[in-house]
Amino acid sequence: MPYARLSRIAAAALLFALPLGAARAPQPAQPQQDSEDWVYHSLMPLGSAPLSLRPAGTPLTLMATAESPMFEGWHRVTRNNRRILLDASGTPVRTYPQRLRFRVTASARDDRVMAFDKPDPIAGDDVNAWLKSLSFRLKIFNGLQSREVEPSSIQHLGMPVDVPYDERIYQISFDLDDVPPTDRLVLEIFSPDGTRVSRFHLELL
Repeated sequence: MPYARLSRIAAAALLFALPLGAARAPQPAQPQQDSEDWVYHSLMPLGSAPLSLRPAGTPLTLMATAESPMFEGWHRVTRNNRRILLDASGTPVRTYPQRLRFRVTASARDDRVMAFDKPDPIAGDDVNAWLKSLSFRLKIFNGLQSREVEPSSIQHLGMPVDVPYDERIYQISFDLDDVPPTDRLVLEIFSPDGTRVSRFHLELL
């Protein structure tokens, strides 16, 4: 075959080969976008628990809220298949707030109890004394390990303690020491006789 014809065939083959090679070249990975699934605010409701004071059968309700101005704007996102917690500016959150408050309402008011609730029976015969004499503890769980933190302060809000009333509002403060957001917090509530009557969970991740 003449040399000139061989040269033309080789050049044509090269022209076809170049686009195919370019099409197979690896493309730079695109950064994965964050997927936001939860936004936190300074007040975080933790739920309610129905109780029944025996032997009288008086229905009671406990309601709890976690409170901190630092929570405002925190948001949980998924990045590279992993959940992370960011503050309002987008900076990763390293710890819970150093001072964390809980507000607990203990109520015997009829409008606090839902008809379909199945209350847990608890011992007590004086509703007013029971409502104003609760105690609290915070448990911090890191995997299978746990530790307990006692309140740094407990305040009664609303009606003065020496005035009989069918509802009491507590503000309980805890001082935390560099607790990472991966830990789980559990607020435990104890009746006047020391029996644990309820617990409320706070999890950020």
